[in-house]
Amino acid sequence: MRKTSYKEALNDLTSSLESNPQYELALSQRAKLNLRMGRCGDSILDFHALGRLNPTHKDLGMREKAETCQGHTKNAEEGIVVGQLHVAKFGLFDCQINNSLSSRNQLDQAIALTDFSSPLLLRRAEILYSMGHFHGLCYLLLIVWLVDRECGWQADIGTQGVPCSA
Repeated sequence: MRKTSYKEALNDLTSSLESNPQYELALSQRAKLNLRMGRCGDSILDFHALGRLNPTHKDLGMREKAETCQGHTKNAEEGIVVGQLHVAKFGLFDCQINNSLSSRNQLDQAIALTDFSSPLLLRRAEILYSMGHFHGLCYLLLIVWLVDRECGWQADIGTQGVPCSA
């Protein structure tokens, strides 16, 4: 990708595919870009569409990576919900902490499959906050800000940054 903004590149690829839905290169590039941005579900959809167009396309091997990323993200979200339910129903904060740790680990595995996706990093920051890890939270928010500045994802995460003062 020659674009400095992933969001701009994604918009360009989507426009190309709206003009020509059979454009394999654009579909392949968008599938890989969606994965890099942590949009694992969208990446899977693009890889499936690419497979229908060309079942032997060389990039279809990356579909498994997107599916793994999606699985980790889903497991993390389920862990967060379960932890919140335990606190709401029973006041079991230990369950929330255990589920938060599990969710954090699942997100770490999903993030490792992407190029430091801002939405996934922000979700991880929320988990750190819920666990009371404020120094880790500030460090992670700084990383998100730097990634956004470099990759142009601010519109995707809906924030201009959160100040971390000591």
